[in-house]
Amino acid sequence: MKLAEALIDRASCQRAIEQLQQRLKNIALVQQGEEPAEDPQVLLAELEQAYQRLQTLIQQINRTNSQTEVSPGKTLTDLLAERDVVKKQHAFLHEFATEATPKKERYGQTQVKYAPSVSVPDIRKRANQIAAEFRALEVKVQEINWRVELVE
Repeated sequence: MKLAEALIDRASCQRAIEQLQQRLKNIALVQQGEEPAEDPQVLLAELEQAYQRLQTLIQQINRTNSQTEVSPGKTLTDLLAERDVVKKQHAFLHEFATEATPKKERYGQTQVKYAPSVSVPDIRKRANQIAAEFRALEVKVQEINWRVELVE
């Protein structure tokens, strides 16, 4: 199985767990004398199997990520960490530029006027550079995910 397939399977397993949990919550209490719409013991057993499957997938994915070398001395885990940080940097710079952009909220001459403390165009330019870096990293990660076999 390719790493990408395991990632898809993991996402599917997580969705199944969420659905099973919600179904169990829906039948946690029933009116006295009534039967639940589904057997909670059956659902609990399915949930336990789904948790076990998720654990196995996460372990295999983590092993694969840590053992897959993408360049000399750099693993897929390192690349994923880099991608995550770049994504956070972009999100912050985008939000920061938005906050630093003056708003047109003055209604009269007596109200306080605010000015940006930084160059908004420069911040946006840097955010765009980081976004391009993120996209390049994401493409590289996806390519690796479809090339690498999952470590059992």
